[in-house]
Amino acid sequence: MTSLLPVLLTTLLLAAQAPAIAPIRLGPTGDRLTNDDLDQIGRLSQGVGGVVWVLVGHPPMFDRSPPWYVEVYLEPDRTSSDVRRGRIQLVKASLPSQTAYAAAKRWELVSGAEYAQVVVQGTEPHAITGSRDLNRPFRIVGTINDEALVAIVSLIRSSPKVPPPPDTRTSQPLAGIFTQVEGSWPIVSMTRQGNAVEVSLIDPKPFEKSGQKVMLRGSGKSWTAEWLSIWIAD
Repeated sequence: MTSLLPVLLTTLLLAAQAPAIAPIRLGPTGDRLTNDDLDQIGRLSQGVGGVVWVLVGHPPMFDRSPPWYVEVYLEPDRTSSDVRRGRIQLVKASLPSQTAYAAAKRWELVSGAEYAQVVVQGTEPHAITGSRDLNRPFRIVGTINDEALVAIVSLIRSSPKVPPPPDTRTSQPLAGIFTQVEGSWPIVSMTRQGNAVEVSLIDPKPFEKSGQKVMLRGSGKSWTAEWLSIWIAD
């Protein structure tokens, strides 16, 4: 036992000296967060019993003191082989001007939400490589169980085709409406609406203000994509 004591002390010392793993920063402004921003957000997250995993920075809003919103994805609360779930904390700070990211500021909690991550087979779920990574976690609104979640995401990632709606005058399919779900685009939200689920995907544009919206209907492992549209944020 005595001979093991120095080894144990050395191990504890090295663990204490090991640098904390920096959170993954995504979104149009995630890389603009300063060390002070990360420290403040980390303390806010500890206050709600969580540890920061992913930060998604959004562009500041147009205003005299523009608010800057960041989504804070905490370490998962529940994991399985396919699905990881956890909490999101939305935080904000006011900037002195539209691009003054490095200025001193005070972060505050705004609201909370839930997220899910459906793991791409054969990948490391915790190491998100960038904003276009399909392992990127997404917001969940409403109740969607794991079985349905995996089935929906699998369908979306298969890039299904959706028949265009008929022209009300001719009953023929409308021309010019895109019908291909872009399965290579990351999911940013999934919303339950009665017996349907609306899935929002983001396109490759860097500001993340547009993408596709897919409405699916079904239950359990059986889902069908019924219609497809685009979304554009203000």
